[in-house]
Amino acid sequence: MQRQPFTVDFNDPADMAAKLADGERILREIEEQLAAYADLQREAQEWRANVAFLATKVPEDRRVDLDDAGRVNGHVRVEVENNGDGNPQSRPGDLVVEIVNREGRIIRAKEVRDLLAQDGYDLTPEQVSNALHYAAREAKRISFADGRGMYAPKTYREPELQGASMAGATGSPQAQPTGAAAP
Repeated sequence: MQRQPFTVDFNDPADMAAKLADGERILREIEEQLAAYADLQREAQEWRANVAFLATKVPEDRRVDLDDAGRVNGHVRVEVENNGDGNPQSRPGDLVVEIVNREGRIIRAKEVRDLLAQDGYDLTPEQVSNALHYAAREAKRISFADGRGMYAPKTYREPELQGASMAGATGSPQAQPTGAAAP
């Protein structure tokens, strides 16, 4: 977008007033374009996540290559792999299950995404969230944990307190034996 030079004669009040009006108009036009661009960026991010998730559902032989690098808008292209028995496995699902099981604790989707990034996988938050939800709800490969957006390995058990009764461990007063004097 080429604009004409914006020259102002600072010795002419009428020219300055006219250029001020022109400058305000130009600024409004640019701000409107920026707002539309921001909306377009948000929409593109949503569609990246939608396309990546859909890619996990489409069989490999029916896919169209997205680009030579195998990437979609800077994100790892989600591959569908065959595990040898003819059943395709979605890679994000395998990756998130691997992270949850490797950590062996209750974990949030953001933590899973951060760990995947450390391992070199650049997945969107939506891809990770969708893969975790699917792995817990549909595939039943991991479990939902207490709390919104929390997941745990299928074998995870809350640690039990050792060496104290539950009442004593929580700071609650323990019952006194019958006939004992209170301190």
